[in-house]
Amino acid sequence: MPRKQDENLKSEASSTLLRTAVDWVEASLAQFARRELNHRHPEAATVRRSRSESDTSASALSADKLVQECESFEHFWEHFESLDEPVRMLLGQRLLPKDPVLADKLRQKFFSTKSQERARAIQIALSLSLIRDLREPIIECTQDPDRVVRSLAVKALGMLGSEAPERIIVKSLDDPDGRVRANAIEVLDQINAEDRVRKIMPKLKDPHHRTRAAAVESLLKLKVRNAAEELIELLQNPSRAHRISALWVIEKLSLQHIFDRVQTLADQDEDVIVRKRARRLLRPKRPVRSNESHQIPVPPPSDTPSQEQAP
Repeated sequence: MPRKQDENLKSEASSTLLRTAVDWVEASLAQFARRELNHRHPEAATVRRSRSESDTSASALSADKLVQECESFEHFWEHFESLDEPVRMLLGQRLLPKDPVLADKLRQKFFSTKSQERARAIQIALSLSLIRDLREPIIECTQDPDRVVRSLAVKALGMLGSEAPERIIVKSLDDPDGRVRANAIEVLDQINAEDRVRKIMPKLKDPHHRTRAAAVESLLKLKVRNAAEELIELLQNPSRAHRISALWVIEKLSLQHIFDRVQTLADQDEDVIVRKRARRLLRPKRPVRSNESHQIPVPPPSDTPSQEQAP
């Protein structure tokens, strides 16, 4: 089956499951399903009704069948990667109360010899909020030979909040993979780690664009002047990946006061992908409240010594 057609079927199947979930007893899950459906199909939001008031045709029955088939951990495990994230969460949350040893079954998957299965185990732990139950095997996965597994493991530890093992996360700042290093920066920011400015500062010069962007984003939020200088440098970097990463930071932090530089990229950048990304960022969006937009210090002239912290 062609990839596009397969993706369409996947989307249709998951939307059907979500329609069924709207009528589940669990109020929080029903609300989640309704919100996701409204996001996917806004044109139908005003006329959507519960199944008792709508067509209970073959599509609804088919969804019921799919839900019933996913009544075991083994089935959920087997089909996990073919499900959309909202459907993963909905089915998983229904499965948890029915299988009190689900976490133990999932724990065994961390010892698989296949890296894809170890990665899937972490993804399921994330989807089902089982990070605390599986803390130790996830910590071990930060030293996994596979970079995807390490990256997921570091991301998962961030869900522990103040209970996250900061020493392990700081160690991941020196991981050989750029995505792992970037995740470590984001987690240190997420858990509000003490002295993280000193730990993250060296990553402003990281060779990997994603790591560098994560460091810039984290330190800009802490008003570190060096990060503002680095963002400007990223916008002018010869590497397409670095310039796009700079645009990602600007969009994420709503840095509207430097949109003139984004406009320059949109009009003059030599790379068509960068131009398109910059133009997309400049498209009109909803008004940003003053407390949503981060203000960064204007970088000093190049001949002026910079300070580590903005005034």
